[in-house]
Amino acid sequence: MKIKKGFILPLVVLILAFLIIVVPIMVKWVQDDTRISVKDHKSSVAFNLAETSVDRGYWKIKGSTSAFEQAATGVAIAGYRFDATYRDIPGGTYRIYLASGPLADQVTITGEGRDSDSRETRAIQAVYTNTSVPGAIIAGGLLSATGSSVVHWGPVMAMGNITVSGSAANNGFPRKLSRQTVLPFDPTGDTNPPNTDSLEWWSNYNVPELPIFDFTTLRASAAATGTLNCDDVTIASETYTTVYNPCIGSGCTDPGGNCSCANTCQGTACGDSGWGCSCTKGCYGSGCTDSGWNCDCTGSGASKVCLGSGCTDPGANCSCDSNYSCTGSGCDDEDGGGANCVCANTCTGSGCSDTGSNCDCIISVTTHTVNISGMNCCSSTVFGGPVTCSYGGIGCTNCSVNNINDYTDMRDKDYTWYWDNNIDWAGKNGLRGTIIVRGNLGITGGDYYCSGCTLKIPPAAWREYQKIDTSASNQYPGDTGFRSNAAAYTMGTCGTTCEGGPLGKDLGVYGFLYVGGDFKRAGDSDVYGAMWVVGDVSGAGNTMLFYDANLKVPTLNVVLTKESWREIKASAVTWQP
Repeated sequence: MKIKKGFILPLVVLILAFLIIVVPIMVKWVQDDTRISVKDHKSSVAFNLAETSVDRGYWKIKGSTSAFEQAATGVAIAGYRFDATYRDIPGGTYRIYLASGPLADQVTITGEGRDSDSRETRAIQAVYTNTSVPGAIIAGGLLSATGSSVVHWGPVMAMGNITVSGSAANNGFPRKLSRQTVLPFDPTGDTNPPNTDSLEWWSNYNVPELPIFDFTTLRASAAATGTLNCDDVTIASETYTTVYNPCIGSGCTDPGGNCSCANTCQGTACGDSGWGCSCTKGCYGSGCTDSGWNCDCTGSGASKVCLGSGCTDPGANCSCDSNYSCTGSGCDDEDGGGANCVCANTCTGSGCSDTGSNCDCIISVTTHTVNISGMNCCSSTVFGGPVTCSYGGIGCTNCSVNNINDYTDMRDKDYTWYWDNNIDWAGKNGLRGTIIVRGNLGITGGDYYCSGCTLKIPPAAWREYQKIDTSASNQYPGDTGFRSNAAAYTMGTCGTTCEGGPLGKDLGVYGFLYVGGDFKRAGDSDVYGAMWVVGDVSGAGNTMLFYDANLKVPTLNVVLTKESWREIKASAVTWQP
């Protein structure tokens, strides 16, 4: 067999040529991939640092109510205006900017992160709202929503299960957020997925933390306005007097009341204080002697004759006209001669008849003590000072108030009403303010406050109706179309179908209602504002709640709700060294 020579050399040349072409390309690929990986790593580091800066800004404004207030009102906080560069995280640096807005009670946090080589910078912006009451109804335990419970414009939240029954199961609103399970909507009946329909209900939801209310300030506020531990009681503590002036004498007739008599004097020769003055007619002049009684004259000049036992008439210069002598503590005969002073006894009033003389009155004073029934409360004269209760003691344990809406001098003043223990409302319910019940609240009767009020609607109220919302209007109060709502709504104007229940024409509470125990509804209890119930909510009473997102309640902590979170372009502001 003949062997061909020179075949291996061309093969080697081809392989070398292939490697000369491919190897640089592969090296380039590896270099690019490494460069991209490094860039991605640096970018990831910068992004993680940006997230860290937002978290640090979050905890800064959450750390105290004063810090949030500063940021929300635009007051600069040192270290949080891009005026400091933080290096406590390995791999790079970061900085933070806190700004107020865009809306009231909101803070915008801008965080920027930069890798250690200062080649990659990423920025994140988040907006948080301080909401002391983040939902229309919040329960620290279980929450029962029945057909007679209708909630508008805000979500219902519970740390325990939310159980929906009756017609409420078909309403499609509002959002139902439970730390446990929303029943019967959740198909697994527990916290296992699926946990939401992304429209109406969410199980295993991260319900916001409970705010820590400043009960000391709230209680002191109620004491200062006399609305602390109010209770319907009967007390015997009011004393008053009556004055009765009976009249006696031949000059008046007294049938037993409303008669007042006085002796009065008039004339230039006497001064009258209106009491105790008596006058007699007399004569004066050199032609007669006057003893001050029973003198009468006739004629004139030389023919004048004066008669009577009260005068002696020598035949001339004696005059008896208008000559009166007035005596007594109530008058003063100024000229000493008794001239020109006229007195008369007069009586006035429907209870007596006056003939003009011989009428006298005496005063009779009687003291009475009566029982007072109705709402009595505790109060303090100094804010935060000692408290006293009009019914005694330090307050009621099982309090009750009937017809609180009838107390018109107190119901409209946006006071804080505070009960240390249990309270039952009955009859005509309705008032405005912050209502704090540390125990259980029971409601019977009806609501009568603010009939036909115009209420403010939260800007994003449409979120509560995503399951039913279409382009049509009036599917819920204030509905103006798909994902759109009005700014205000007048109660009762869109009808029962629109409101989802009996027309909410009036309210039981205009404000915030906190119940530290259980809330038991056997009567109407419509609310504009929000309810916070630590215990259970139960009962078949009619409750329609219109959520007010602008409620302000004193708290000791800051409860932040994230409104938005997005990556933005990094700022051109120079970094601090």
